Amino acid sequence: MSIRPLVSLAALALAGCEGTHDLARDACLPLTVPTQVVLQQSAGLYAIRDEPALSLQTLPVDTTNHAFNRVRLVRTLAPGAQLRVESLDQTWGFDSGLGPIRAHGTTDDGAAFVYHWGVSDQIQPAPWEAATTPARRAVSCAR
Repeated sequence: MSIRPLVSLAALALAGCEGTHDLARDACLPLTVPTQVVLQQSAGLYAIRDEPALSLQTLPVDTTNHAFNRVRLVRTLAPGAQLRVESLDQTWGFDSGLGPIRAHGTTDDGAAFVYHWGVSDQIQPAPWEAATTPARRAVSCAR
């Protein structure tokens, strides 16, 4: 028997080893969901390629590669704007380890957004957190 079919089968099996952890139920982030949050600093809602949810990003952002990556500012949210955070998750994969930590929610007018809060076992300050929040924090739930 040739080794090629076995290698192909193993590669296919490993490619399927990926998923998403629900971090909300673990209560390991400084936020429990669902919840209302109030922006402490300006943020932008960006459309990225054909992704269904807008990307929430703390302003200012580096726009150098936005045109190339098909990223456009949809609107700016001022401090004091209210957002509803519905879920927190983290993707993982056999070949990539722990991926992005994301908060999913909606704006006051119902626009869906995703905020990339961190990666692996680290998060940075979210736009709804105080300016005194440390630049990097470890999260206890990263697997």
